[in-house]
Amino acid sequence: MARTCICAPYTADYKTVNGYVERFLIDEGFSRKDYHGEQVWKKGTGLVTAMQYVKIEYTENAAVIYAWIQAGIGNFGGKELDLTGITGAVPKRNLLKRTQKLESIIKSI
Repeated sequence: MARTCICAPYTADYKTVNGYVERFLIDEGFSRKDYHGEQVWKKGTGLVTAMQYVKIEYTENAAVIYAWIQAGIGNFGGKELDLTGITGAVPKRNLLKRTQKLESIIKSI
């Protein structure tokens, strides 16, 4: 799995942080999906641009944000691509900006 990983520490309780995370992702156009047995947030169908994925895992005092793109259409996507490199540069850049904003929100709670 090629995923970019960002760790965002927080001091608030989990429910508060999770509420902010979910609201942000919904406002950004993501929806919750099952992805190979994992619960992730997905944006796009791959028809116009690469699909964007975000997965959040919580530890006792940090949210771990995993982000990646996948080219292809619908469930017939290609391999996962982390947010580095030039392949898929535009959707990677857009998703990286979103994950950095999400990291900033989490840290400020």
